[in-house]
Amino acid sequence: MAIFTEGIKVLQIIVNLIGGGIAILGIIQLLQAQSDQNAAQKQLGISQFITGGGICIVANTLIPMLGNMMG
Repeated sequence: MAIFTEGIKVLQIIVNLIGGGIAILGIIQLLQAQSDQNAAQKQLGISQFITGGGICIVANTLIPMLGNMMG
């Protein structure tokens, strides 16, 4: 059962890193669009940032629930 618990922790870390990476890319996209005055790119940057934050929320709430269901 310890292996399963460690696997859940590793999965949570990986999903957090993916979400954080997407959020950082969204911020970079938003800042580039800000300097170019491009409204469509601003929207894309905001969307990426929110998506990355949502992925991090999933990693911190739903993945531990998965661990509790199994064990």
